[in-house]
Amino acid sequence: MEEALEESEKFVSQEPMPGFSRYCGLKRESFPPKEKLSDSQLAQLTTAFVAMMKSWNLEVAFPDDLPQQRRYELLMEILVGPVMIFKHGYYCFDFCTGNPDGCELGEYCPCLKSEWNNPEE
Repeated sequence: MEEALEESEKFVSQEPMPGFSRYCGLKRESFPPKEKLSDSQLAQLTTAFVAMMKSWNLEVAFPDDLPQQRRYELLMEILVGPVMIFKHGYYCFDFCTGNPDGCELGEYCPCLKSEWNNPEE
């Protein structure tokens, strides 16, 4: 229990964290540009990447209608962006800030479809 609380404190304190590449050993430059991959290849790669992330207690939640190329881009950004690996829990990347303005998901942001964003519904 004490370790779990220490992990939580470390996460909340926003200490500098390395990119996921440092943990898994995969480098961003080892992956081909999205333009060189078919949708089928992108789907296979993103599925395998998400499965590998689960082994590190990392989850990924994409909007159902998010194109494969954008999924791939977001996963590649995880390799270089800060990541905390939890022993006592997990972290989920949903790529949404809760505000559609400037959201990484753009037109696929789930906030655009939410009731609070469309008050007349």
